[in-house]
Amino acid sequence: MRAPDFYGIPCSDQIVIVTVRLMGPYKGAAGVTDDITLTLQEPNLGGVLRAIAAQFPDAGKKLQPAAGKIEPAVRVVVNDVVQQGVTPALPLKDGDRVAFVPIVGGGTASR
Repeated sequence: MRAPDFYGIPCSDQIVIVTVRLMGPYKGAAGVTDDITLTLQEPNLGGVLRAIAAQFPDAGKKLQPAAGKIEPAVRVVVNDVVQQGVTPALPLKDGDRVAFVPIVGGGTASR
């Protein structure tokens, strides 16, 4: 069965555009100061990671050091909700906001 059409475009062929916020070392590696807008070939987190790697190779390597693996020291936030157990297959839809937030820790307790 064929997916329903949206503005005459089959759903499987819809363009998915997301806004991405890179934070900390990911922002520095990309050399950006603002959010970026990406048009995805695949409507999932893997599509975001591939688009970042294509446009910002250094940031792409930091976010996905090995194929299919997301950097364990990053939290993925979609539409202001921290995602748990995230994989590249995480589905996204047009207009979603995705943020990559480094885990921050360390320091010492003051006495």
